[in-house]
Amino acid sequence: MNPPWHVFFGGLFSIFLFFLFPEIEMINLFLIFFSSILIDVDHYLFYIYEKRGFSLRKAYAYFINHKKKWKNSERDSRKTFPTSFFIFHGLEVLLLLFALSFFFKPLYFIFIGFSFHLCLDLIEQAAYSNKSQKISVLNDFLNYKG
Repeated sequence: MNPPWHVFFGGLFSIFLFFLFPEIEMINLFLIFFSSILIDVDHYLFYIYEKRGFSLRKAYAYFINHKKKWKNSERDSRKTFPTSFFIFHGLEVLLLLFALSFFFKPLYFIFIGFSFHLCLDLIEQAAYSNKSQKISVLNDFLNYKG
C-alpha cells in the first residue's frame, strides 16, 4: 500500500481508537499513528542497500514504479515477482515489540501501529496476489535474491 493510504488509514484507525478507548493518552495515539506509517522506513533502507543511493524522492519513485509493475502484471506471475527484504515487516518484529512492551510500555503502542500497517499490507497482498510476503522477516530474507 502506498504511503498516502497508510497515512489516511492510520489516521482513521487512530481516531477510531480515540473514540473507542478515550483513556488512551494522546501521546500513545500519536505513537500508533506514526508507527503505522514509519514502519516503512525499511523500504528506504532497502533502497539504500539495493541502489546505493540516499535520495528519498528517488526511493519513493522506485517503489511506486515497482508496485505499478506488480499490479499491472498477470496475477499468477506475481508469485514470481522479485522479492524484497523489509526488516520491520514480519511477525518476528511484532513478537519482539510485544515482548519488550512489558518492560517499556510505549512499545505496546508501536506494536499496535506496526500490526495495523501489516494488516493493511496483507489485505492488499491478498487482493492482488497469491503470494504471502510480509508475514515473516526470516522467510523474506531466505527468499530474497538480491
